[in-house]
Amino acid sequence: NYWMLSSLQAGLLLHDVHAHYAHTLPTPTVCALLTLSQQFSCGIILSASHNQYQDNGIKIVDRITGKLSERDEHAITAYFYERPFYTYNSFGTVSYFDQGQILYNNHIRQFFPADFLKGKKIILDCAHGATYQIAPHLFTLLGAHVTAINTEPNGTNINDQCGALHTKALAQQVMETGADIGFAFDGDGDRVIAVNRHGIIKNGDDMLALLSNHPAYEKQTTIVGTIMSNHGLELF
Repeated sequence: NYWMLSSLQAGLLLHDVHAHYAHTLPTPTVCALLTLSQQFSCGIILSASHNQYQDNGIKIVDRITGKLSERDEHAITAYFYERPFYTYNSFGTVSYFDQGQILYNNHIRQFFPADFLKGKKIILDCAHGATYQIAPHLFTLLGAHVTAINTEPNGTNINDQCGALHTKALAQQVMETGADIGFAFDGDGDRVIAVNRHGIIKNGDDMLALLSNHPAYEKQTTIVGTIMSNHGLELF
């Protein structure tokens, strides 16, 4: 990703923009920062998402509209093949944005009581990806006793037999250590799979079903799933 980062920065700086490098953060954190800090027009994420490192790519999120439309993506592709002439007068600048994790952590903590997870033993599988620092820190701030695995990204091991698409090892460790629950994130941290104390996998449909019975959502009349949601969730 460092090569992609340098190339992207080089391309951006050919224009009159100011880029902020926020280091390694999950995709949802970048999306949240667009509203938590009004100084950004968009977020650009370099990640393979839930895939292997060979599929590293660029994900762009607009502060107003969210994910880019297909029309915008085609427009960017068209711009890519143009060859404009650049001068030093149009170059931009880069600075480091170090407050991203702090802003996001404070934002999430406001939804829960202090020490919300006190006494809970939780295992986190960070898939050698974007959550390897922020997730263990955030769960610890909420009071949990955290064991984090797959937290050593080296540029090629992201999602490699670990994370949200490979939960067998996490389930085994949850049972062997007597943990209360385990969570497996994907590489860029925008999907999660849970494992209960008995080693049973709980996917997004399971979580929606559980949340639908939570008092916080008792007045909710609509549940939005994805095209991958099982018909069993609809029947439930």
